[in-house]
Amino acid sequence: MEGTPESQIGSLRLTPDSHTTLRTDGGAPHATSPLAGEHGAPAALMAAAVAAVVVFAPPEGRILAPVHEAVALLLGQASFVLPLGLVFVGVLLAIRRVRPSVALPTRRLTGLALLAIAVLPAERLLGYSTGVIGDWLAGFLLDVLGPPLTVIVTLVVVAVSATLALAIRFPRQPHAAS
Repeated sequence: MEGTPESQIGSLRLTPDSHTTLRTDGGAPHATSPLAGEHGAPAALMAAAVAAVVVFAPPEGRILAPVHEAVALLLGQASFVLPLGLVFVGVLLAIRRVRPSVALPTRRLTGLALLAIAVLPAERLLGYSTGVIGDWLAGFLLDVLGPPLTVIVTLVVVAVSATLALAIRFPRQPHAAS
């Protein structure tokens, strides 16, 4: 059945327009997300443009003012992360669409995600407004861990996430022979 556009692998049926792709490296077929399809990257970049207007433009008008206030209420001073995160997701989806074989730096991406999450309680502990989400996260950590452990955990998460995001490698000490 190689000449036909439809083939059968085990119980998995593949057609040219299905959301399943074959791996060329000999691995098993895997399903792709519809978000990662041809409309995912443009949608994320368009949402980033709208979010940038909402976050960075002056809150004027009947639509922009309440939406701006809602985003500021949710994220506070960390609201600038919303359009940046959407641009980042859009660029990653575009890269995966153009070159699906590109290996993403998962450690760096994990570090960036942890850093984005750690910013909320860190800013709140420094006395800045982080909105409802930051207040909830910092309040939860303070209730569960107490103030000293919350500060220590936040600093450790920031340090680990920065180490992952920046791909910092620590030299290993050779063991002395005895």
